[in-house]
Amino acid sequence: MLIRSIKYAIERKKLETERIKSEERFKLLSDASFEGVVISRNGIVLDVNKHFSNILGAEREDVIGKKITEFVAPEHKDLVSDNLIKNREEPYEHIAQKKDGTYFPVEIHGRTLPNNGLRLTAIRDMTRYKDAEKTI
Repeated sequence: MLIRSIKYAIERKKLETERIKSEERFKLLSDASFEGVVISRNGIVLDVNKHFSNILGAEREDVIGKKITEFVAPEHKDLVSDNLIKNREEPYEHIAQKKDGTYFPVEIHGRTLPNNGLRLTAIRDMTRYKDAEKTI
């Protein structure tokens, strides 16, 4: 009985260590990304990478715990909410809102992870692309 308890405790510790290492790898990878990355559940932001914070001009702590739609222009909130509810995976564009209130175009590409219900979303600031289109 004691040996089984010890084996169980060792296995739990291994799994916890692996989980922590996995989270650290994910954080390194997402912070190295050229796109903003958001992890959410039911439309609530759970975590973001540095690039997402930079895009919004906000600190990570200002974003976590907020509804994703708080960073969306009013006329696009319904679109974004519908796409979250439908677990849309195809890329789409909308207008986002920075912390200072300015609006800017973004491309969104999200995916809901099947095993835990988390939504992983990549956000690309399209300002440069849209400005280039105007000059052509």
